[in-house]
Amino acid sequence: MSTTSVSASTASPIGPLPTDPKARLQKAAHAMEGLWLAQILKEGTPKSGMLGKSFAASTFQDMMNQALAQKMADTGMIGLSDSLTRQLLPGLSAPTKPSAEGDHHGKQ
Repeated sequence: MSTTSVSASTASPIGPLPTDPKARLQKAAHAMEGLWLAQILKEGTPKSGMLGKSFAASTFQDMMNQALAQKMADTGMIGLSDSLTRQLLPGLSAPTKPSAEGDHHGKQ
């Protein structure tokens, strides 16, 4: 009987992880942002929403929230994963992202 071993350094619930520690942290922080957003969406969804109260409707709503949360995290507009990465690796510079002209907080 043959067994396949998976390296502990690359196996994870969020898929294979890069070997570079900085890239591993960025991937984990991105996954964390997606989970956090999914929880926010779940808590903000009315229990008697447009899909009803059945188990199937609840499951579909959860799946839809998770997909939406992942898309939101993929845009990087929330910035939670960048903040987590910067705090956990202080020497890491902020990732470069294309930005609109001017600051989003009213400062220019």
